Amino acid sequence: MSTSTPIPHAAVPPLRSRAETLGWLALAGSLVAISGSPLFVRFADVGPIASAFWRMLIALPVLYAWVRLQGGSNASPVRGAWGMPALAGAAFAADLAFFHLSLEHTSIANASFIGNLATVFAVIGGALVLGERASSRVWAALGIALAGAWIMGGAAADLTAFNAGDALALGAALAYAAYLLAIKRGRAAISSADLMLRSSLVCALLLLAGALATGERIVPASAAGWLPLLGLGLVSHALGQSLTAVALGRLPVAPLAVAAMSQPILSAGLAWLIMGEGIGALQVAGAALILTAIAFARGR
Repeated sequence: MSTSTPIPHAAVPPLRSRAETLGWLALAGSLVAISGSPLFVRFADVGPIASAFWRMLIALPVLYAWVRLQGGSNASPVRGAWGMPALAGAAFAADLAFFHLSLEHTSIANASFIGNLATVFAVIGGALVLGERASSRVWAALGIALAGAWIMGGAAADLTAFNAGDALALGAALAYAAYLLAIKRGRAAISSADLMLRSSLVCALLLLAGALATGERIVPASAAGWLPLLGLGLVSHALGQSLTAVALGRLPVAPLAVAAMSQPILSAGLAWLIMGEGIGALQVAGAALILTAIAFARGR
């Protein structure tokens, strides 16, 4: 009977820290929760900006309960308890409003592809604002992931005739990158619960003003119309974006931004399961490229 040779201690790769592991688990949960938001928006019988408003408002009681469970607000008035939350709320409101409006003036393929540029802007912002310089490995992964996003969209994005809709989509990408950076910076001063509650309150007020200004339908026409809004508020925002805040408190921006590009894959999978929307060979190839990019960015 042979005996196994002990593995030298130096040959065993070090385990990831507990905080990093929790960060990746939180990110995975957030991507699953947020991926359902396109379906909720599609079924909502209110305007696009109004649906974003309800997404924020419905999440507020849950976020408030989260703060209370943590023993109340732990924000330090000296460090500016409202600065980063207000910036995050304004940026997220701009992201939602710009992206929804862009769909009225450009193709879905263009809007989706340009929206994915938020990951690039987030990595650049992380280097300029937070001093988190991305490695060449991360930049290569971003390039692969963007190629996958283009292919997954049917290779239909065409930016040769840049129009107002494309500009709105670009504004949405910049706004979402600013949101991620504000959440990351805000986590240095206050808890995830505090940060999400305050930013969501600011975001809700701005989106309500936008919905009123554009004359959108704000209240659903039927009781069933509240169901997708509840999904947006409780699942996509209260759960999904809160888990994103938790992940940003434990992970650098760059690998998180690359991993976030898996969200379209999850959304397409849900659309296939629930709506029966077909998944073609191009989508499969694009999804494979995105997953390859995520694995490449993480390394061993």
